[in-house]
Amino acid sequence: MLIFVAPAHAFDLNVNAKAGIDAQVGLDGPTRALLQRLPAEIRKEIVESVRQSLDILDTHVATYLAQVDAIVANRINDLACKSTAATDMIATTIAEKILDSRTTHVEDLLNDVRKTRAGFSASDTPETYRVRYADLLARSVLRYCQVVLSSEAAEEVGRIQDRIRPLWNAWARLDGQCETAKDCFSKLRGDTLNLVASANAWDKTQINAQERIQAVPDVPSPSLWARFSGMFDPQSYETEFVNMFAIQDELRVTQELRQSSARRDIDDAKTAVAQAQAALEAATAHLREMNRPSQRAAMASAASVSRDNDSIAAKLNNAVETWSEMSDEASELSKRFKSLQTTAESVRQRAEVQESTLEAIERFRDSLPPNFPFPL
Repeated sequence: MLIFVAPAHAFDLNVNAKAGIDAQVGLDGPTRALLQRLPAEIRKEIVESVRQSLDILDTHVATYLAQVDAIVANRINDLACKSTAATDMIATTIAEKILDSRTTHVEDLLNDVRKTRAGFSASDTPETYRVRYADLLARSVLRYCQVVLSSEAAEEVGRIQDRIRPLWNAWARLDGQCETAKDCFSKLRGDTLNLVASANAWDKTQINAQERIQAVPDVPSPSLWARFSGMFDPQSYETEFVNMFAIQDELRVTQELRQSSARRDIDDAKTAVAQAQAALEAATAHLREMNRPSQRAAMASAASVSRDNDSIAAKLNNAVETWSEMSDEASELSKRFKSLQTTAESVRQRAEVQESTLEAIERFRDSLPPNFPFPL
């Protein structure tokens, strides 16, 4: 009989938990929308690369998400540089290098970044940030294509993009939710605090969510440059935006992993119950054959129905402990297995009686004289 109890230790993740996760779990809303605009074959390739990254998910969630971001960014750069316009640009750049070795693509991009960020004001909306950062990223992709033949310069441009893309992403997610950087900080902090407060304890522990949200200040401290210049600098806000969205994203991934683990436990238990069902059907079929070998086979098959009792109980208990919403399904599966066990025990007892009866008949028959007129 299966009894659901809370185990004394934390639940165990199913070894196949990652296999049940949506390959795009590491992609946030804006990134998913971006992928939808790409050609189908490119989108499929990116999703497959992201799927392969799931191998590191149970090692470190943040590392997994960072790798997902890198896959998307690198593929976008690669796709852009293969376009006709980019091909013409690369040819032009080669000619420029031959004529002038003093080109400063990386330095120009850094100056572009500084100019873009210095142009923001305290009253700017998320849409303003989103659009300007999108334009900046578009220019950075062109710069990347211009220097792609130089691995060192391409790496430097990639690093700059890695700093800007999370900012675009944060403002894209905030667009329509708030009006200014100050308003957005207040809303996002409140949302993240509520999310962490209501999150599963295991999920929070995996990513140190409680410690990280507590480290977010009530009010962002302005940068040193902003304090001395008296000008608005969004950096302090943006740093916290990225940190808080990271907490939200990592909680989403850990929750998905936990749910997938519970689903795998349920599926494993279902497989074991199906095997028990097959064993019972075999026992019932043997029971109908009125000979001793068949009755012994019926007893063996009936006994095997309960063979995986402990394993099934452990799987169902672990599934419920991992994801409490699985309790109804686990309970129904437990009832079904208990019914199989009850029926199997009845079949075993009947087979035992019939086998004993057949044995007695054989002994009686063997005791009769050879020419007994009524052979049995």
